[in-house]
Amino acid sequence: MHGLTLPAMKRCVQFTTALLITAFSLIFSACGPSMLDCPVPADQRSSFMAPAGDFPMGVVGDASWDVEERQALLRALSKWNSASLEKTSDEAFRIEFQSLKRLPADKALQGCALQEGSSEGFQIHRAEGGGQWQKLGFSESTPAVTLRCHRGDQLTKQAILVNPSLIHQDQIMSVFLHELGHAIGLDHSCQLDGGSASYRGCMGLEVEHPYVLAVMYPTLRVKAPSSRRIFSAPGFMEIKEALGSNDLLRAGCIFGR
Repeated sequence: MHGLTLPAMKRCVQFTTALLITAFSLIFSACGPSMLDCPVPADQRSSFMAPAGDFPMGVVGDASWDVEERQALLRALSKWNSASLEKTSDEAFRIEFQSLKRLPADKALQGCALQEGSSEGFQIHRAEGGGQWQKLGFSESTPAVTLRCHRGDQLTKQAILVNPSLIHQDQIMSVFLHELGHAIGLDHSCQLDGGSASYRGCMGLEVEHPYVLAVMYPTLRVKAPSSRRIFSAPGFMEIKEALGSNDLLRAGCIFGR
């Protein structure tokens, strides 16, 4: 995927196992700015992307989400809103549901090619199953993406795409919660590949480490929607429906800025 007149686009993380969730961003260091005045650990100072604009952000949810999916999305939004209200008088998100234009199925998407969205608002699309997801440039091991476009440290527009045909119903809120973290400007809690002094790699972290327990950890053990088979075996279907201490710490740097 390529940017328009901006630097080449880069996947913040390459996933080699079961999930998740990819944030695309036009890149500068570590896919985002370093928040030197933020009280995060030194090995997470570059774990931020270009921050969103003013809060609350206007969210347009796809009207095609079914009742259970819509309820899961509303619960995920509520979690981030509660975190925002701990730091400021504003919620993080306000949502309405509308019919959205179908995503083009003839080319890979990139953040700066999005027709809708701004630094203060974005859409959450319910992507079609079948071959459309692959035509958009995504694999079946990536059931959700956050597309972002920015110039320098300034976010210009973004959108969230979720393919529920690749997600077990019990995990849909976990996926929404993760993607909404990207929408406010959080990158993953650690880097799945590599790492640096200011953005730690995930390798070697204990299972109870706050970075691993975080909603923003880059992978999630998933169960196929219509199967008993669990990916990333041995293991179990992983559900994360509450923000972890590390999620709240890093989000506080954005909400309180």
